[in-house]
Amino acid sequence: MRVAETTDDSDDTLLFVVDRPVDSELTPVDSELVAVELDVDSDDTVLFVVDRPVDSELAVVDVDVDSDATELVVDDRPVDNELVAVELDVDSDDTVLFVVDRPVDSELAVVDVDVDSDATELFVVDRPVDSELVAVELDVDSDDTELFVVDRPVDSELAVVEVEVDNDATLLLVDDRPVDSELVAVELDVDSDDTVLFVVDKPVDSELAVVEVDVDSEATLLLVDDRPVDSELAVVEVEVDSDTRLLFVDDRLLEIEPTPLDNDETVLFVADRPVDSELAVVEVDVDSDETVLLVVDRPVDSELTPVDSELAVVDVDVDSELTAWFVENSCEPLTASVLVPLSWPAATFVI
Repeated sequence: MRVAETTDDSDDTLLFVVDRPVDSELTPVDSELVAVELDVDSDDTVLFVVDRPVDSELAVVDVDVDSDATELVVDDRPVDNELVAVELDVDSDDTVLFVVDRPVDSELAVVDVDVDSDATELFVVDRPVDSELVAVELDVDSDDTELFVVDRPVDSELAVVEVEVDNDATLLLVDDRPVDSELVAVELDVDSDDTVLFVVDKPVDSELAVVEVDVDSEATLLLVDDRPVDSELAVVEVEVDSDTRLLFVDDRLLEIEPTPLDNDETVLFVADRPVDSELAVVEVDVDSDETVLLVVDRPVDSELTPVDSELAVVDVDVDSELTAWFVENSCEPLTASVLVPLSWPAATFVI
């Protein structure tokens, strides 16, 4: 190495330093270095340093980044040996960390990540592995953190999932099909404002159970489809002085103990009972063998007018006990509603 002394009075001086690789080992030099004195009177000096690779082992490079935005992407690929813990300290404001957990054939090691940035986004993909999993500890001091967890199915037993729904509208559809076993009580608690209940009443060959329905909503619509049974029809002749009569539906519960049922389907029966007012006696003279009685429920758009007159008594003579049973169980589909526009009258009985 030679010492070069240069004295230049020019304004600009350019210095190039080229570091070239060597194929031989370095030899220590015990001699002291000689200072190079450069007198430069220029205002601007440019220094270029070119670092070329050498055929020796790589050294550790420490990089400290104080920038505002730093993006860190970590790709964890499967290896055949144990994993080593990775510690990352980032002082930037925004840092994005992507963690991909792929299956490995060995035990997993703990990964500690400390992030002091304000906003940190963490994506975690959990894939099934053939070995035991190791806990991953993440300490995040940022203000906003978003965590995405994808849990894929494994060959283990299923767990119970509890879902609580507080929405305003809930639709409940119930299809009651005939079963050959005993019925069980069904309890429904609905806290929504609007609830629609569809009930199909079909005959069964078993005893009936009590069905309790609790509805706390403001408006509830109940649709009841009552289908006729496979029995003979009876003749019913009714003489009514008025053209239109009101039919009220009173849904009451049976005071019997509920019976357990292992079937998923439950039959719901609705009994149409009169209101708590005085009933009128209807006289029916039946001279024919077969008479069909149809009930049509039509809505009335006008308000009801109270009548102060007393009800008239009508005598009814029925030659068969089957007539009353047929009138109660074999009518057309009946619609009942508790909505304010349709609450009065509830139904119309037309003969």
